[in-house]
Amino acid sequence: MLDPLADLDWQTAWAALLIVTFVARRAPDSIRGWRARRRKASPIWWAALIVRVDDLGSLVYPAVQLRGDPVPKPAALSLELFDHEGKRRIRTSRPLPAGSENAQFPFDAIAISQGTQMQDVLAWRWDIVLRSRRRELKRWHEYPRALDGLNPEGELASSSV
Repeated sequence: MLDPLADLDWQTAWAALLIVTFVARRAPDSIRGWRARRRKASPIWWAALIVRVDDLGSLVYPAVQLRGDPVPKPAALSLELFDHEGKRRIRTSRPLPAGSENAQFPFDAIAISQGTQMQDVLAWRWDIVLRSRRRELKRWHEYPRALDGLNPEGELASSSV
């Protein structure tokens, strides 16, 4: 007479073989997918704000230098100006052309309203925003400072520290 435990061991071994075969066939796909997701890193961008002021102190000419990885298409670069109370005063935007990484983008001149001092405007928060299809990709906060020229050591001197 056959031992029922011997049959159980054979059935367990057969089930284990089926499971190992199934996993072995599926594993390369899942490992490949995992490696592809792991390799896909977030893009890296850097932005620098350049603000030029006219001689009369009534117009500001902002520009943004954008460096880093390729920018997805279509993309736009926005410049937002917030006062000390956090109220957005100005928002201007411009589309980015193809191959726009590692370039400088000038914005239209911004007129300073009557009664507002240029030092106040330069002390406000300037946000640089990179967008693609209504989605914000990156936001930088900048606080430009007026430069007084070079100090005796040959370093850039700031008017407000």
